[in-house]
Formats: sequence, structure tokens, C-alpha cells
Amino acid sequence: MLYSSLLYIITSAINETELMFFNEYKAALFLIFVGLSFFSNKLFQSYSIKLTNRILYREELAIIKRLKACSYNSFEKIGIEKIYTVLGDSRPLGNTPTLLLTFINSSIIIICGLGYLFYT
Repeated sequence: MLYSSLLYIITSAINETELMFFNEYKAALFLIFVGLSFFSNKLFQSYSIKLTNRILYREELAIIKRLKACSYNSFEKIGIEKIYTVLGDSRPLGNTPTLLLTFINSSIIIICGLGYLFYT
């Protein structure tokens, strides 16, 4: 809704048409919607970062606990390269929430833009 409102205000300013409501406050509405958009994106990004860090921490801790339970000979047999590989492979799993939230946010922007395009 924020993005479609921004599109509507920008289009009305470019076409020099009046808004349906609050036409005298066009600049203030634009700044309010830009601010709301900024803070909502900031909120979702900080949530995404916290969620990603929690997932990464949990997965890496589970891997290290399993390694801690191994004997020294098993640890030697596994090799340090494989341990680094397993820890590195947990990164894409941890980045999944960020990718998902970015996909949802981009989809909403595209749907609002296309909806407004077909509306006008």
C-alpha cells in the first residue's frame, strides 16, 4: 500500500493532476509515505538479520557439539577442511529468511506497480 500510494502521488505530481483526497498536503503525504516505507524496510531488515543470525548460530553450534562428542581419532579422520566446508555450507541455510523476505517485499512492489499501471 505504501508503494502504490507513492506511485499515485508521484504520478499526480508529474501529470499535474489533483489527488482524490488531501491535495493541498501532497508534499507532506509524500514525505510521510517515504518515511513509513523507510522505517518498515528497516524493521523487516533488522528482523531478517536477527533471524538469520539465530539460525546460523544454532546450526553452527549443533555442528560443533557433534564434533565435540567425537573422539580425537574421528576428528583427525574427518579433517579440518571438511569441518570448514560444513560450517561454510550452513551459511546459505541461514540466509534463507533474508532471501524470502526480500522476495516477498519485491513481489509486493511489483504487484502494486502493475496494479497501478493497469488501473490508470
